[in-house]
Amino acid sequence: MTHFLALLAIVHFVRDIIAGIYVGTWKVFFILPTTRAIITRIYDGTRKERLAVITQRWILALVGIGLVVAFLGVWLMQSPSDRQEESKGNAGNLGSYAHGAMANFVPVEEDVKPAVAPFVGGDGETLTLADFKGQVVLVNLWATWCAPCREEMPSLDRLQQHLDSEDFSVVAIASDRGGVEAARTFLAEIDANTLGVYVDSTARIGPALGSFGLPASLLLGRDGRELGRLAGPAEWDSDEAIALIRAALALR
Repeated sequence: MTHFLALLAIVHFVRDIIAGIYVGTWKVFFILPTTRAIITRIYDGTRKERLAVITQRWILALVGIGLVVAFLGVWLMQSPSDRQEESKGNAGNLGSYAHGAMANFVPVEEDVKPAVAPFVGGDGETLTLADFKGQVVLVNLWATWCAPCREEMPSLDRLQQHLDSEDFSVVAIASDRGGVEAARTFLAEIDANTLGVYVDSTARIGPALGSFGLPASLLLGRDGRELGRLAGPAEWDSDEAIALIRAALALR
């Protein structure tokens, strides 16, 4: 009997060992791989999302680079003369009007915006040429002591009368130490009553605009950029001058 009980205990012990080995093996070969598979799927999902984001960014970067290369290619295919004409806008077309009374008119060769130079209006207010942006402006530099200016001024007055509109102004700026009253008196003496009174008593506006003689005229477009200039006196009420100004008004 004692031997039988001992044998039965040994059988139960062996059975428990075998069961433990079976359960451990099941855990190793089933539970752990299953867990690992789940973790792998989660990691793979995150990695796929990362790859999708990275791929999207690379695609956008390549598209941007492609657009830049295409733009540079089109620009480089243009001839230097084409690029120069583009920078000048339509100002170069005004050269065809440089004949007759406008023979000395010189269109700009590049995109030029006049320097900011203050002057005084008839009411004593401080102005710059930027205040006339939106209009085609004929800037005329003159002085009361300038004999050619005296001869030219009536034609400027008639030009203003002929093309009087919100789109065009003659801005005749007197470089005169006498100030506003001296300029006003001068204009009244020659019956130039249509012109506004503008004065630069410091005589700095001429050099600031690149002009060193009187009279001198600059034609500005609606955007305030210089279209061309004419040194010396001119008949500004002539057919050629009116055609030139009308051509400038037609530019957009």
